[in-house]
Amino acid sequence: MEQRLEKIFLQILLNEPIGIADLSGLIKEDISIPTLNRALAKLVNQKLIEVSGKGPNTRYTALKDDAIKFPINVDSYFSVDIESRPSKTYFDSNVFDILQNISLLNTEETAKLETLGEKFNLNKPEKNSIIYKKEFERLMIELSWKSSQIEGNTYDLIDTEQLFEIWRKKQKIYPRRGHHASES
Repeated sequence: MEQRLEKIFLQILLNEPIGIADLSGLIKEDISIPTLNRALAKLVNQKLIEVSGKGPNTRYTALKDDAIKFPINVDSYFSVDIESRPSKTYFDSNVFDILQNISLLNTEETAKLETLGEKFNLNKPEKNSIIYKKEFERLMIELSWKSSQIEGNTYDLIDTEQLFEIWRKKQKIYPRRGHHASES
């Protein structure tokens, strides 16, 4: 998809419902209204946005079911500083309903993922192994730390690890055996 269409679609997605004048002001490049109208017509034909109203009251809204499949140029997205990236200022709880009704992977990708899953299951360590438990704990700590960073918290990795240790003590979970005190 053209880079211009991507920019237009993202602005509609983040600022919906939006009129053409507001949309023109948000796009960071010199684009004429007729060119913007042609781009909007393409997005409507691709069933990515819908139009409501007429004349100066025309508003554009993203169609959520199809918007989730919208191709994003990952290189251009990550080339922008994290604070400057376009993002919603609220959590859209409808995303769970949307994801339930669509498949994000095509049949070829699904088959490849299933093959990789089977290969992993053949090679993974026993569930009772100490290594497996340590790796899982490490993963939980790192995921929590990264999630906290995204949310704006200032904990570093060591602080996060210490918080897990405090939680473990409150839960009376023995770190070496990974069992709750009531199980001993």
